[in-house]
Amino acid sequence: MVVMVSCSSLLALIVTGFELSSSYRQGVSHIEAMHEEITLVHGDLLVHQIWALDERSARASIDGLVRLRVVDRVELNWEGHQQLSAGLAIEDADIKTVLPLYKLHDGENYSLGELHLFSNLDQLRFEIMSLLGARLFFNFLKTLVVCAVVLYFFHRIATVHLHKISTHADSLALGASYKPLALNRSEKTSHDELQTLVDAINGMGCRLQQEYLRSEDNQSDLERLVSERTRHLENANQRLVEKSRLATIGSLVAMVAHELRNPLGTIKASVSLLSARCSDEVERSVIYRIDRNIDRCDSTVEQLRRMSNKSVQYWEVVDLQAWLTNYVESKLRCREGFDLHCDFTAGLLVFVDEFQLDMIVRNLLENAKHAIVGRAEGPKGLISLHLYSEQGLAVLKVTDNGVGLSSAVLEKAFDPLFSTKQYGFGMGLTLSRNLIEFLGGDITLSSREGIQGTIATLRLPLHQVDQQSTPTDG
Repeated sequence: MVVMVSCSSLLALIVTGFELSSSYRQGVSHIEAMHEEITLVHGDLLVHQIWALDERSARASIDGLVRLRVVDRVELNWEGHQQLSAGLAIEDADIKTVLPLYKLHDGENYSLGELHLFSNLDQLRFEIMSLLGARLFFNFLKTLVVCAVVLYFFHRIATVHLHKISTHADSLALGASYKPLALNRSEKTSHDELQTLVDAINGMGCRLQQEYLRSEDNQSDLERLVSERTRHLENANQRLVEKSRLATIGSLVAMVAHELRNPLGTIKASVSLLSARCSDEVERSVIYRIDRNIDRCDSTVEQLRRMSNKSVQYWEVVDLQAWLTNYVESKLRCREGFDLHCDFTAGLLVFVDEFQLDMIVRNLLENAKHAIVGRAEGPKGLISLHLYSEQGLAVLKVTDNGVGLSSAVLEKAFDPLFSTKQYGFGMGLTLSRNLIEFLGGDITLSSREGIQGTIATLRLPLHQVDQQSTPTDG
């Protein structure tokens, strides 16, 4: 008995050592694989953020990396100096990964610095050591149980029961249902060693069933999480593609606006000269139409120029209720064909560039007026402006009772160069969303086709009174 227990314990110790060694190597390999995956997934994103000098997004990215359990510290260095870091300071990391960051621009590679990932294996070692004691204790208990069962079977010569128990134990597997083992013995024994083994096997089967049900729930949660992350990654990729398109369009717009402004000025001056020299009413009406269309072209060029010029921003704290009231009184005096209803909550402060906010609100109101004008029939047009706060955000809803948008149009509403207007160039909503995201907010549209109207919802983070903020240029 003593020899059997000793040999079994020694064997269990050796097996446990190999298992823990394998678990440790797998843990180290997992951390190294996660380092490699992080460099592959987040490297391009950091390059884009550093190239765009978007320090806030870069800091948010490295903060997100530190939240991963496998990374203890992240440093973002360039020109030999640490610029951004997150996580606890580590003097001697067990695993360190260095990713050089390069940006290919105009055929040349520009070095943007290095991304350093640090990980310690202290937690992994602690888990391995904790697991060592538990496994040794569990293996020792199993050894004692096995030895006792073997001796019992030798003494009682329970070959039939042993075969039945062995067959049942071999059939144990993860499943939604479990049938308990029953020996159906004729002996009048209430509880002995053999029944104890049967109860243990039945308990194991019940636990396997519970683990199976728990694993099914975990698998459902994992599938849902993977689906959400996949959707988020697809949305992020779509935004990156859209920003790339906007950058290309912005460069083209700036060039076109510059090239058109001088010819338009010359044409307008010539038309003014013709109008001064012409006395015939018919000819003057023709000249007036020419001049009006020149003004329309000049207005379009001015919008294009403003869209492409983001070199200067003037940030300041704005009282939205006072700003919107002044905007309505100064720019919406003439309301032909529609009524205006305003409901503003006072005391909502935001930290924004007022010029960009003006462009966003103007685009939303122009779209609402266009939807009302586009109706063939129905009640008098109505535009409602509702300003309120919600969960730390200032929310502005612009609602109209004009022609609604179909689901197909809603999907493309924010795409560059997409417009349902006869004279639109399809950059109003695209520019508005780009600007509102730059200001730290977001914009959404909801609508139903027909005389159902459209709701544009604008959200901006509220400014904290004790927050120290200074306007920035650039």
